Amino acid sequence: LTPTQQATRPSFITFLPSKASARHKLKTQEKANKIIKDMRYPHQSQIMPRCIMWIHILLAFSLLVTKLPLSCSTGTSPLIKHYAPSDHPRKNVPRRNHKAREMRRAEQFSTEIGSDFSEPVPSQSSSDASLPISSPTSPRSQICSDGFSLIRIFLTPDDFEEEMRWMLSNSRGAIIYGFDYSPITAAEDYGWESCVPEDDCYSFTIEDDWGDGICCSHGEGSYSLWYDDVKVASGGDFEFSESRFFGANCPTFSPSASSRPSSKLPRLQPLVSEHAEIIEKERDTLIKLFESTRGEEWLVNTGWIKEDENHCKWEGVSCKNGFVNKLTLEAKGLDGSIPTDVGMLSNLRYLYLAENKIHGSIPTEIGMMESLEILELNLNAIDGTVPTEVGRIERLNYLSFSDNTLHGNIPTEVGMISNLGVFSLSANNLHGTVPTEIGMIKNLKHLHISENNLHGTLPTEIGMMKSLEIIFLQENTFHGTIPTEIGMLGNLIHLLLHDNSLSGTIPTEIGMMENLNTLHISRNSINGTIPTKIGMMEHFAAFILSRNSINGTIPTEIGMIKSLKFFFLDHNFINGIIPTEIGLIESLHFLFLSDNFLNSTIPTEVGLLSKLNGFQIFSNNIYGTIPTEIGHLQDLQRALNLSSMFLTGTVPSELGMLRKIDALDLSSNSLTSSLPTNLVDMASLEYLNVSNNNFVSFPLGKTWNTILETCDM
Repeated sequence: LTPTQQATRPSFITFLPSKASARHKLKTQEKANKIIKDMRYPHQSQIMPRCIMWIHILLAFSLLVTKLPLSCSTGTSPLIKHYAPSDHPRKNVPRRNHKAREMRRAEQFSTEIGSDFSEPVPSQSSSDASLPISSPTSPRSQICSDGFSLIRIFLTPDDFEEEMRWMLSNSRGAIIYGFDYSPITAAEDYGWESCVPEDDCYSFTIEDDWGDGICCSHGEGSYSLWYDDVKVASGGDFEFSESRFFGANCPTFSPSASSRPSSKLPRLQPLVSEHAEIIEKERDTLIKLFESTRGEEWLVNTGWIKEDENHCKWEGVSCKNGFVNKLTLEAKGLDGSIPTDVGMLSNLRYLYLAENKIHGSIPTEIGMMESLEILELNLNAIDGTVPTEVGRIERLNYLSFSDNTLHGNIPTEVGMISNLGVFSLSANNLHGTVPTEIGMIKNLKHLHISENNLHGTLPTEIGMMKSLEIIFLQENTFHGTIPTEIGMLGNLIHLLLHDNSLSGTIPTEIGMMENLNTLHISRNSINGTIPTKIGMMEHFAAFILSRNSINGTIPTEIGMIKSLKFFFLDHNFINGIIPTEIGLIESLHFLFLSDNFLNSTIPTEVGLLSKLNGFQIFSNNIYGTIPTEIGHLQDLQRALNLSSMFLTGTVPSELGMLRKIDALDLSSNSLTSSLPTNLVDMASLEYLNVSNNNFVSFPLGKTWNTILETCDM
């Protein structure tokens, strides 16, 4: 061979299965390797006549071509798949996999069979079916050249083989080989092998999406990993994943197991020489967190800072591939500050420190945690400002700093966190305006910045955030109008703007928000009329407009909202009648219309609201009699207040059927005659006010003497 051909020669040759037995294949392979070696290194072999040499050459190619399918690999020698059919029966257990996954597996399998090799040929006997590529006891010198070591992986999946995947990588993080939802069959034996440089360190990781490993809940799956002639790992009884490092120059730490699945094969890791250094720094950071938050006084601190204890086993610490990826210490009694070294946890994905006594500021080094996805620091006593460095954490999906004492502005840099799904800063002392850059967070679903001192107008850019489902901006000092662009948020479910200084009208575009469930804008200065388009909102459950300056009438379209449960219009300037269509809202739980200028009778259709718990219409210009149908409201609780109106006639005895109400106020009307005697049977009644009417007599009873706390007659 030429020097170029020698440089690119394969480091090993692997034969795929055929009808020949494993022993025959091994002998044939040895003979072929010897002949090829003699061809490559003629100076090391006995000098043969030219004719004899060519006979050997032809014999070698005859063996390789006619007897067995040949597969060669060059360079770093990726692993070669081996399919060994088995007569092992598939177990008849319920399948958990999805149809789409099954289709994908079938497509992968058919593609691979068609493009790489022919369908595996059944072996001669059932005993051959489970044989690996080569026996683990075979000397590596028979397969690998000098300077190379042999890696063998033997695998028997459980009954849900589509949940399993594995990978093998070197110290540079390069994936030598891996199977992700491989086209293999449950309960059958498989093997892979490769010749790799003997002076490197390697990592092997096996994962199961369901979290029950490959043994022993659903089948007797197992794996074994051999390095040269030594078994370096084996098992099958794990949760979501299990890892092992082996080879030369590897750091000294134990195999790791994970309690959560990964979305794909692990990312490329740094050089193995850096592994130990990173792991040691992460351990030191955890120790500093323990010391700065009075770890000895935590409610639970099992295993922490013990020298002989792997820090991945400490309470609340989870690792993957040896690195800390989850820290769960909420409600553990942490009392102190977060150390600046927290930025060293560059592999951390989940940080839960909520519901503790953490104080001090949020360290700016938190921006160094590039892998962070969830950051929960809510319900602490943290002060200072929101660090602008959070804008560097591109993977951040969940950020909650609520219920602290943070001050300052909301940094504009939050607009750079494109993956952010939840942004919660509620119940702090923040001031300033909502930055327009917030409209750049296209994936944001929850925006919680209520209970602060924020001011200014609501940014129109909020209409660009099409993924929004929840907006909590209540209890600030926002002014101006509700932007019409808010009608573009077709996925919005809850919109809370109450307790601000907003003015203007309710945008008609709200009628376009077909998924809106809650609109709470009470205690503002909203004026104008109720848009009739609200009748188009079929998922509307809470319409709360209390204490504004809304005028006009109650639109009859309100009866079209079959899902409405809470309808609060009290303390406004509503006039006109109570529409009879209100009786069509069978799901209504609360109807508060008090303190307006309604001018009509109480419609008898109110009696159709069988689920009504609260009914308040006092302080209006309501006239006429009390409809007997009110007695049908058997679920009515709390108070029935019909005071300060112009009601006439007698009190219907049907009111005595309202056994769950605790207060009845009929005061300041023009009611006459006597109170019904059955009112004494209202066992839950604690408050009764019938003053300022024209009653001539009242029922007496021991019950009232014992249960009434207040009685004004």
